Amino acid sequence: MKFVICLSLLSPLLCVSAQARDIEVGTVLTCDTQRQAERVGTLLHGDAQNVASAVSEVNAEEHSRTACGIVNAAAYVRGTDLATVRAKGETFQIAPILLIGIVEGTDMQSVPQKVSFAVFKIDERMA
Repeated sequence: MKFVICLSLLSPLLCVSAQARDIEVGTVLTCDTQRQAERVGTLLHGDAQNVASAVSEVNAEEHSRTACGIVNAAAYVRGTDLATVRAKGETFQIAPILLIGIVEGTDMQSVPQKVSFAVFKIDERMA
């Protein structure tokens, strides 16, 4: 019940419209600010090693080990896309997310709730 109350109180931060949002689960690259997320997006190109390098570079620029990071098995609610970043032939959407938990097996461990900014790769190929 506490989870539902917290989610309902924080949902206005994630969207302007009154539409319902789904809880998504997966690995997500998050940053403390939109600007940091956009910067990571400009550095990304392809492989996992590059992702770690891009996160490290932004964290070094911010003089913080935790400005950006990768959260595995995250349960989150995604807000409305704020920006599009194109770099090295790839396109990324920047959106606020509300991290609500970490999935461990069949359980979800709650985490302190705060709005972060995530980088989502999008596929612009025509089907």
